[in-house]
Amino acid sequence: MRTHVIPLLATAILEAGVLAAIPIFAIAVGTRIINGIQDARLRWTPSIELGAFATGAAAGAIVFFHSAAPGLLGPTAVFQAGGPWDMTLGQFIARAANPFEYDFSGLLTPAGVVLFLIAIAVAIAPILRFGSPAAIANGARNAFLTVAGAYSAIYGLAYCLWLLNRLNFWVFLLLMILVHMRSKTNKVVFKVN
Repeated sequence: MRTHVIPLLATAILEAGVLAAIPIFAIAVGTRIINGIQDARLRWTPSIELGAFATGAAAGAIVFFHSAAPGLLGPTAVFQAGGPWDMTLGQFIARAANPFEYDFSGLLTPAGVVLFLIAIAVAIAPILRFGSPAAIANGARNAFLTVAGAYSAIYGLAYCLWLLNRLNFWVFLLLMILVHMRSKTNKVVFKVN
């Protein structure tokens, strides 16, 4: 009798890998396009781009948690077969990965307004400081990285919940292995009273 476990496992790993690569690929392509038009490297390049991405990621987290109903984030909903996170690859891309499915009114909160002002500052600071074509390209890349950071946070949080649903109880085995590997002692000790 043939088992279908290996093909199902291979398909699940392939789907998880493809979904994990999507935001990375999008960021790489977007920044390469901007750099292809004009080299955007400045003295501030690593720091300001990290700040732009982190600002966007914080905004994306606000949008995700503002949009998600409280019941969607609990363990019952996450691990439930047929639940809200039990989606196929296509359903995940159409629903969870689609930015138009989220409520962006969470950005109208005081924290969202502060992040918006930081995003504007991060985009225009290189232009005001350096005033060169590279500075304009850097400002454009920072604006792109802010938006990409927001999308990556929304996507990444949804991806983690989707992956937890896919792994289901196996996630606890992986956590046990991780804890065992990270422990200071690798001995398993059983105490018998």
